[in-house]
Amino acid sequence: MLVKPSIPNPVETLAATDFVGPAELLADLLGGGSTALRRQAAHNLRDYPECGPQLCDILAEEPRASVRAAILNTLIRLRSADVIRGLVEHLRSENATLRNEVIEVLQDMPDEAMPILEQLLTDWDSDVRIFTANILSETKHPRTPDVLIGVIKSDPHVNVCMAALDGLLEIGDESMIDSIQQLGERFPEAPFVKFAVSLAIKRLQGVDYARGTT
Repeated sequence: MLVKPSIPNPVETLAATDFVGPAELLADLLGGGSTALRRQAAHNLRDYPECGPQLCDILAEEPRASVRAAILNTLIRLRSADVIRGLVEHLRSENATLRNEVIEVLQDMPDEAMPILEQLLTDWDSDVRIFTANILSETKHPRTPDVLIGVIKSDPHVNVCMAALDGLLEIGDESMIDSIQQLGERFPEAPFVKFAVSLAIKRLQGVDYARGTT
């Protein structure tokens, strides 16, 4: 009786005979191979922190959501200052999906991200400052309330201040009311700011929006 020879699994054979280092994994990720191959390469790169900046660059070019998710999961594990700096550059992207993915990842790294996010609050681009305020509002870093208060006290752009105010509504308390009141005075030409400030103060005081009662 003829016995059909077994065909070895190429992945198992490779694992048993060859060392696959970061250069090979990056080549797999960039080489246009199958989605599964690229996803596995991104996963395996979590053992190579020096590849963090390159992974951040690859994010903008990767078309498959599942591969980007694998890259982002690896970057969360690496969570270095270089990774944070690489990720925040994507806040300038015109790709809203990529921006939102990066925002979610940065929210998961509050301790590592906070120093760089504070720097971004002085960025020339008001959209970047808005995204940064949005990120901060979802982090659980102890400095977040003070940082957002600093934004509403000093940022020259009304929309940035409103983003910071929205964040304070999620994490603030009555001790912030005086600072929030000053926001309405900073933009007297924008009636919607005074309205938002009034609602924010009521909320921080525990007053129901609709009924006006505590």
